Amino acid sequence: MLRIGVFYDGSYFGLVSSYYAYHHPRMARLSIGGLHKFIREKIAQEEGVDTRYSQIVESHYFRGRYTANQSVEKGEDTLYRERLWEDILVREAVTTHYLPMQVNREKDRSFEKGIDVWLAVEALELAILKNLTHVVLIAADSDYIPLVRKLNSHSVKVAVLGWNFSFTDDHGEQRGTRASQLLMGEVSYPMRMDEIIDSKEERSEEEQALIGNMFVRKRENVQAEEARSQTPEPVSEDDKDESGWKEGTVVNLLDGFGFIKPTEGGDNLFFHHTALTNSEFSDLFKGMEVSFQEGIGQRGTVCATKVRTYY
Repeated sequence: MLRIGVFYDGSYFGLVSSYYAYHHPRMARLSIGGLHKFIREKIAQEEGVDTRYSQIVESHYFRGRYTANQSVEKGEDTLYRERLWEDILVREAVTTHYLPMQVNREKDRSFEKGIDVWLAVEALELAILKNLTHVVLIAADSDYIPLVRKLNSHSVKVAVLGWNFSFTDDHGEQRGTRASQLLMGEVSYPMRMDEIIDSKEERSEEEQALIGNMFVRKRENVQAEEARSQTPEPVSEDDKDESGWKEGTVVNLLDGFGFIKPTEGGDNLFFHHTALTNSEFSDLFKGMEVSFQEGIGQRGTVCATKVRTYY
């Protein structure tokens, strides 16, 4: 029996999942259940055993988290989304580990501290106490190299699921991640997931299904597909006219799109995340006051083609 432990760097996983949801042609978030199935299959294949004898017996998720008061300040929808995500982790039997987010008031930003150390301590302890044969890290930082070397010394094989990608966010800034080559060089099974997912090589039906199941394919994907079909036509950068802005309130947020209720009345207006001009979609919450400009979407329906927040 292969006894596998999976350990998530939550911030890293969140960045990767958001990339596939908003900036990759798949337009879908990563599925925890599908990812676990992929891990079981790949390690069984590498070890030459039947998948039935390749089992995930420990799975743990580590991340910094805002306090309840901080979440309320960011909007009630923040708490709701956190609870939804925790429901998914509970359903997939993933144990959560949180530390309070640290706040730098001078720079007005929040950051994590101590999460990577906690992940390393838990992974090493569980590998020894639970006799794990394999540890899978969903992480990219070279800070985990000492953990990998210590696990190797205990004859625990390590796999790293890493991604290399970059994209331009809604503010025109370049973002992305790159898996540490030093980390990849220390493990038994380095898995470049971006190459595996986007490979042009011919795959069997089973392999295609394995890759496809790593992405959420339920109601959220149907909604996202509908959103893409209604994405407003791009507005010319030469259009500097500030007239025509109206006031409204965000009344619903889904996977990459939402709806605004105009203050002056009328039907709720659809908007796509690409319509945001001064913030990111993740910063929005229900009840948030915004201003917007109306336009015609690709389906010929009226929608909000530009949306901006007040903070």
